[in-house]
Formats: sequence, structure tokens, C-alpha cells
Amino acid sequence: MSLREATVAYETGDIYWPVTLLNELEGGGQGRGFDWVAACAMTFFERVEVDNRSLLAQWVRDVIVAKENRNPLGLREKSLEIWHARRDQLHTTVSHLYAALHYLLEGDYREYRKTIFYAVSAMSRDPGFSHTGLSVAREAFAKMQPGTGPMP
Repeated sequence: MSLREATVAYETGDIYWPVTLLNELEGGGQGRGFDWVAACAMTFFERVEVDNRSLLAQWVRDVIVAKENRNPLGLREKSLEIWHARRDQLHTTVSHLYAALHYLLEGDYREYRKTIFYAVSAMSRDPGFSHTGLSVAREAFAKMQPGTGPMP
């Protein structure tokens, strides 16, 4: 149900379209929203021609490894470094991924939830994202749902 709700919200221009998806994922375990946004970013960078694509993808791979290692060292600083490098939607997305992981690993769940929302929201405001519709978000979400397939 949340995928349908998010699709309708996105298609009607609701800026809060990812909230139902994030709530469902986080209800299944803290940090699952991060996994979804990171997967969306990686898929998006693979499919859409964007400036600095390989660097953006490498940063996402690095933050995924930091989550696997539960290593919060330097995450906040890296977030700021990425954001200051170029203040477009995609750098902002990756910057927020680093900040969100920092908050998650430090146990500041309120800031984590807010920041992971900011990450996916920034990505969805990139012009290339609108060309994919919600296909990237749907596919990544469906892969995180056991026993379900992608929406038609």
C-alpha cells in the first residue's frame, strides 16, 4: 500500500512522497531507510548521465561500507566536504546520506529520520530523476520487501 501512496503523492507533486516508504522501511528495522536511499542513489547514478557520476557513486559505496562497519568517524566532516564541493541536488543527496548515517550510528534517531528524508527528497528534485519517474525508487523498495515484486 505504501508504494501506491508514494506514487500518487509523487505524481501530484507532494514533496512528502517518500515518507510512507521510509516509515514502512524503518518500521522493519532502524537503518533500512538508509539502505533504500543508498540503493536508489546507486541505481540512479548507473542509469542517468550526470556530472561527476563515478565520484558520486564512489562516495555512496564508501558510505555503505561505513554503515556495514558501523564506523561513524569522519562522516559529518565528509558530509560537509561533499556539500561544499558542489551544491547541486545530487551532491546534496550524497552529503545527506553521510549526515544521516552519522546520526544513525550516534543514536540520534530523530535527526537520522529527518536527514534521510532530506537525502531522498534532494535526489527526487534532480531533473534526471523526473525522467525516471519513480522507477528507481520502486525497484529499490521492491527489492527490500520479501515476497513482493515491482509495481506494474
